[in-house]
This record gives sequence, C-alpha cells and structure tokens, in this order.
Amino acid sequence: MKPSKALLPLLAILLASCASNGESLSDSSSSVDDGPGYYKAEAVNENIDLHDVYTSQSTPNLPSVGTYNVLVLPIELNGYPFSEEDLQTIDIALTGEASETNYWETLPSFYEQSSFGNLHIEAEIASVTHIDYTPAELFRNFGGAGSDYCLKQGVRNYIGENGKGSTKKFDANEDGMIDATIMIYSCPDADSSEIGHIDPYADLFWAYTVYDVDGLTSADADSPVGFYYFWSSLDSFLGARQGQIDCHTVIHEFGHILGADDYYDADYQENGWDFPAGGSIMMDNNVGDHDIATKLLYGWVKPYVVAGDATIT
Repeated sequence: MKPSKALLPLLAILLASCASNGESLSDSSSSVDDGPGYYKAEAVNENIDLHDVYTSQSTPNLPSVGTYNVLVLPIELNGYPFSEEDLQTIDIALTGEASETNYWETLPSFYEQSSFGNLHIEAEIASVTHIDYTPAELFRNFGGAGSDYCLKQGVRNYIGENGKGSTKKFDANEDGMIDATIMIYSCPDADSSEIGHIDPYADLFWAYTVYDVDGLTSADADSPVGFYYFWSSLDSFLGARQGQIDCHTVIHEFGHILGADDYYDADYQENGWDFPAGGSIMMDNNVGDHDIATKLLYGWVKPYVVAGDATIT
C-alpha cells in the first residue's frame, strides 16, 4: 500500500533525525510542545519500552533512558598481548570524546546525541584479564561458548581486585546480574587469515551480543555476576587511515544491549546480505544513526498526531 501524500511531509520530518554519513550526529532536541495542527499521541504508553519487554521475558537488558555504569573487560589471549596504545584505543572508544577518534563518534558521544540526551553511558575500563589460552585453544576447548568463559574470568578478576560488592554499581535493577558488559578481545576476528582457519564459521571470533545463561542461576545481589554482554575484536576499532578509531561496530552491538535486533538478514545466504533499510541505519549496516522506529522503542522520542496544517521543528 502506498503512503498517502498527507503523510509524506511528516515522514520526511521523522527521518530527518537520522544521520547517514560519517559526520557528527545532530544534537537537536526531540522535545516538541503541542502546537497548532498537532498534538501528542496520548494513546501511546510512555512507560513501555524494549527494556520492559526483555524484563518480562526474564532476560533483562540495560535500560535505554538514564545514566548507567557499564563494565569493560579487555580480554588478552596468549600470543596477542595488548600494547599501551591498544589500551588507550579502548579507553578513547568507550569513554572518550568524539574528537579523540580523529574519525567519527565514540560510544558515549554517539548515544548522548542519538538519544537526545536521554542515555548517558559511564564505561569503566577494568584491568586486563589474561586468558591462558591461544585463540585456537580457546575455540577448541569451548567453541562458541569461549566468550562465556572469558566473561566469568573477567568478572572474577574484577571482583578480586576491587572487592565483594564492587559490581553492584553495574546492576541498576539490583537483580544480582550485571546489566551490560563489553569485552574487547586482543586477537583479530575470523575475517583475518590467521584466525579464519581456526574458526571458519565465526562461531567465536566475531562481534556479537549474547546472554551467559548461567547468570540466571548464579545471580547474587551482594556481588552481581556477568550476564548480558557483547564481545568484539580490538581490530574492530581500526579506521580507514592510521590514527583513526572506528567505533561503528561497538555502537551497533550496544544497540543490541539496549534491546534492538539486527535489521539485516543475519541468516546470510549465498546471494549476499539483505539490507531492508538500504544499509543506511545503525542496526541495518553499522552506519548512520538509529532510525525513528528504534528511537521510539528506546523511549527517546514520542509520536505526535497531525490534525491539520502544522509545522514541527
């Protein structure tokens, strides 16, 4: 069914919130008062968002509105030690300012703007967790569950260094599970020749977001355990040019942490990827801004009803 002509101007306004290139996101506000010709859609329940949906399914995720502490675990594998420059890259990408990337946005700067100031990410970089396995050994011993193993080791190390109860600040809903953990592993991913032959189907050495279901049975309100996390290679930060830090992958994965799914065809077929949004939005192809529908689900914007001639800015 074709959209009516009356809806096209409104559609253009809604889509105007989405950045589609490498330039900084717009910092314009989504807050608009009622005015001539339009009013707020009161039928929309403002208290329901993706976080509520996930929580109702016993798979709680990080809320998309508020200020939250996020645990970051640098995971070092045998044969792939982190350099000081590597650790600085992780720090800039996950806690820094956009200008420090020499490229685009950082994780917090992107979400500060994309959410219109509704979401503030306070990432804490833990000390390096050394895993006494090479990538091949980790995959051989654990398969795709190798990231779960690293999560447990990393959280255990953090608690060991900072004391029992130190992970409480990462558990906003006090359910005994850390709301969100980011793990950056030190070796390349399966796209590289050196790792691709170890993990040809990218079961482990890829970028993905997943639950460690053990967290449901080992939850501890006094010392929260790892649960929902994403796992990504240090190499995902490599920019097109030397000195650039590219955060597109971690920004996309954090979209999953907030509850959004992949919008592309994740079940890759021989004829290639399918991008239903044309590859122009964050959950479709790791680029641009989050689209207006995702922002609605995150609770960052609210719909308005156009009842006549109106100008909404």
